[in-house]
Amino acid sequence: MSENKRVLRFVLHEEVEKYEAMGYRFASYIGGHHGQYSVIMEMMDDRGEDRRPASNMRQRTRAC
Repeated sequence: MSENKRVLRFVLHEEVEKYEAMGYRFASYIGGHHGQYSVIMEMMDDRGEDRRPASNMRQRTRAC
């Protein structure tokens, strides 16, 4: 039986590039006032592949 785990982190906007270099990718914006400061990022698997279903993929654009 395979186990699917998702590793998600709240990441400050100014730290996004640092987390991308560590293997994380943009996963979602955060609503409300928290979104002014951070986004949700997800750790990629060992092959660098996205673990989310294709229907949930969103292009990364920064909303202001």
